[in-house]
Amino acid sequence: MQRRAVRAFSGFARQLFSAAFRVVVTSIVFTTCVVIVLRSMGVPMPSAHELLRQVEGLSKIAKIVS
Repeated sequence: MQRRAVRAFSGFARQLFSAAFRVVVTSIVFTTCVVIVLRSMGVPMPSAHELLRQVEGLSKIAKIVS
């Protein structure tokens, strides 16, 4: 009985991690394609440093609000 529960949980965990991995890979590919298209159209894109600075600003605002 216990072995069956472990196998069921193992299968569930494997499917969960597989789905999460597919989501991460798909989002990376989608984001890369969108950035390439926007840059080819001449849209200015922020650098990684600017994006991190904006995220830090959002976390500070969240701390103030909460």
